[in-house]
Formats: sequence, C-alpha cells, structure tokens
Amino acid sequence: MPLSDDDIRYGFRFLLGREVESDATVQHFQEHITDFEGLREALIASEEFRFVQAARAGTALRFPLDAGGRRVETRAAAEPRAHLIVQQVAHRKALGEAEPWWSVVPDDRFRAGRIDAATLAAFWESGEAEADQCETMLRRHNMVPGAFRTCLEFGCGVGRVTRALAGRFPRVIATDISTSHLEIARRALDEAGLIAVNTVLLSSNAAFEALPRFEALVSVQALQYLPPPVTRHFLERLLERLKPEGIAYLQLCTGQLGYAYDPQTAAPPAPGNLEVHAFPQDALFEVLDAAGCVALEFREDHHSSPQRLSNTLLLRKLPAKRGR
Repeated sequence: MPLSDDDIRYGFRFLLGREVESDATVQHFQEHITDFEGLREALIASEEFRFVQAARAGTALRFPLDAGGRRVETRAAAEPRAHLIVQQVAHRKALGEAEPWWSVVPDDRFRAGRIDAATLAAFWESGEAEADQCETMLRRHNMVPGAFRTCLEFGCGVGRVTRALAGRFPRVIATDISTSHLEIARRALDEAGLIAVNTVLLSSNAAFEALPRFEALVSVQALQYLPPPVTRHFLERLLERLKPEGIAYLQLCTGQLGYAYDPQTAAPPAPGNLEVHAFPQDALFEVLDAAGCVALEFREDHHSSPQRLSNTLLLRKLPAKRGR
C-alpha cells in the first residue's frame, strides 16, 4: 500500500520534529519509498536526523561548522525577479486570508482553527519579547529607540511586533507585501489605540521609491520566507532608504542543511505552505557593504529549527561622506 501524504508528514514530525518543507518533498518520498520501514530508514539515515539528535543532546551547534554547502543564487534579472515577487505577493495574501497568525509564527497553537483568547495573548506577548530584545541590543551600544525618529518595520504581518515598536519609537511605518495581513494589522493597531502608526503595502519598486527616509529599520521573521533574489532586492531597496547613522535590526535565515536555490528551476510556493529560505552570509555581507552598513552585533538566534542557521543583526549605517 503506497504511503499517503499524512504518513510522510507524520514521519517528519515524529523523527525530525518539523513539518515537511514542501509538497514536492512529499511527492519525492512517495515516488521513491514504498512502505513505512523504508520511510523510517531514510529519515534516520539522513544528516538532519543525526544532527537533530546531537542538538537535542547539547553536543552540536544548530548549524555545524562543517556543514556542506550547495549553490544558492541570490541574484535574478529584472523580469524573473518581478515574477518571483508577484508569486510571493499572491502567496502571502492567500496565507493571510487562511492562516493569518500561523503564517507569522508557524506554531500550531496559532492555527486559525485552534487559536483562542489565551493563545492570542501569547502571540502578542511574543511581539513584546522581540521589541524588548531589539531595545536591549540597542542599549548595549548606548542607544535608545526614542533617539530614532522614524522606524520602518518590514514584514509586519498582522502587527505582532508593530504594536510593541510603537511604544518605543516616536513614529512607526508598518509595511508588508500582503494586503490581507495589513488589513488585520490595521484593525489590531486601531483597537490598541495606535492610530498614528502608518501601514504601507510594499509590493513594487514604485512603493519602495515612495517611502520616506527613515532612521531605524526592523524586520523579524519576514525575510526568511522570501526567495534569496527577492530578499536581496528588498534589502537593497530598504537600506537605500535608511538614513546615514541610522540603525537596522534584522533577523533572517542564513544557512540550511541541504538547501539550494536557482530562480530558473525553483518551483512556485505551494498553497498553504510556509517555506523557509536561506540567504547566505557572504551575500548578506556584500549587500551590507554596498549599502555602507557595519554590523554592531551579529548573533545566532533561535528563530529556526536545528537544521537551519538563523541570525539577528544590529547594523549602523555609516555617516555620509563629505562632498556627496
């Protein structure tokens, strides 16, 4: 009897402690494995399973120093990149309509059919924790959020972190590529009395160009859900708008076991699926250098599962050179 979708998804949850990354992976296993024993042996023999066990025992880094690398293309020509952006905009909008909270924090507690008053409160509290961490990191460098007049949040989702940022920065511009997420964010902000926070749809070059310059940039659990060429393009546009001596607090996935990306062959995002992408550190350093930004802190965090490397960065944009 062939393996069902649920058989494979359960195997991933039980042995690897995570969801299957895509429908294509499910299809691959169905085509190459015929029974439960074969599925179990394949998963146990994987590099990821061995690493997960070591990580649980406290004997491994979250992303090993000797992890092998595969090609991740972070650039794409204008036309294919625009196509990728259109795909992501439609995908995020659909996720926002079906699973607004889970698509921001992929924890099953926040599924639309499960979330209640208590779990919703926990959802908002997690946003406070993110803003607290941002403020703590700033204070380690003798800075406070109130010193930066305008904070732009990229990937605000339903406003999870936005509400907390609004209590720390004088002015907040909350942006996202999804209209469905922004609609929920606007309602949540209005209900909290935060009518001064602006919400802006960022889904085109024209929208980026229309942004005002800002002194602070914050993005948490947003960039890692975009394909590398889209992440690069958005980061470049955002850092262009960041004022000299401004700061950026960013979180993104920079490594993933077995991950590769080629925009020419990449499959479109699967409906209902939340795929994590890795933006390699060398490409990230290149973007930061071109934008005139220096890292004040570059920290490994726990925003992703053991087979991935997630980093939180605090950046400072260098002063403009005289004569420019």
